[in-house]
Amino acid sequence: MAEALYEYPLKPVSWNERDLLLFANSIGCEPSELHFLYELHPSFSAFPTYPIALTFKHDYTSVSSFKAHFTKHLTPPKNFINGFPTLDIERVVDGERTLEHDRPIPISSSSRNFAIRSQVIGVCDKGKDKATIVKTEHLLIEVSRSLSPIGGRKQEAVFTRMSETAVFMGQGGWGGPNDASPSTPPSPPANAPPTKTYRHEIPKNANLLYRLNGDYNPLHATNVKAAVVQPTPIMHGLYSWNVVSRLILSTFADSRPGALMSFRARFAAPVRPGDVLETDMWDHGDGEVRFVAKVGGRVVLDKGVAVLNVNKGIERGRL
Repeated sequence: MAEALYEYPLKPVSWNERDLLLFANSIGCEPSELHFLYELHPSFSAFPTYPIALTFKHDYTSVSSFKAHFTKHLTPPKNFINGFPTLDIERVVDGERTLEHDRPIPISSSSRNFAIRSQVIGVCDKGKDKATIVKTEHLLIEVSRSLSPIGGRKQEAVFTRMSETAVFMGQGGWGGPNDASPSTPPSPPANAPPTKTYRHEIPKNANLLYRLNGDYNPLHATNVKAAVVQPTPIMHGLYSWNVVSRLILSTFADSRPGALMSFRARFAAPVRPGDVLETDMWDHGDGEVRFVAKVGGRVVLDKGVAVLNVNKGIERGRL
């Protein structure tokens, strides 16, 4: 991980086969992808982007308070760097998400000790009446104890590396650093036609289903007058992000879970239940796919890059 400005306490995480089935259904997996949808399939596996849900779910087995959870686990404390303000989580939007695999996760965390290690690695104050941007990296790790005769030494195995950029709207101007925006992947070629285009009709209840993965922000379920984006409810940005990952995996790697090595995209505009998500994909060869997703001609996901190991077969999650 990059040098940390602040590290949150280690957060236990857990999941089981039912959680994986819910996630796969919530992002629209189809019967042709039965190895994500049926726990008795001989190659039943976690959909490869599922770990991104664990940055919200942690080890909860029921619903949780979004406000309490986000404030405690995803918002750094006041003055953790000089002058850092108390942030209003009702005025935050998702900026960008990345995911990179070191190894596939098992189909259940039962009898194993998994956790999320989260660190704030960047803060940017864009100025008065503008945004404060907080970038956080997450590691999904398994913590074990060595069997060495001296005993007791903790060991960590990294499974997934993730990052998120939270944009706290209208909360800048406190005198923090205002470094240049971090580099992002290049956009698809302006004049080249896409290799493939998919239209995905978002079910009108998709927001209510996807939230069961662990993100219970009320603006994804009902009208929230204080929300910075209107009208609400709106889709989770990660719904579109995960749907596009599924479409790319299906198109370019026969839905093989072990083929997805990394995935990233920037959130450009809100998406709502019932919208039609149109995704243009460009195959750049050597497993790299760039993409842009739109709704009605308006870009909602950009700077998208997926990296696939096109020679990698299905990796079952039964580790």
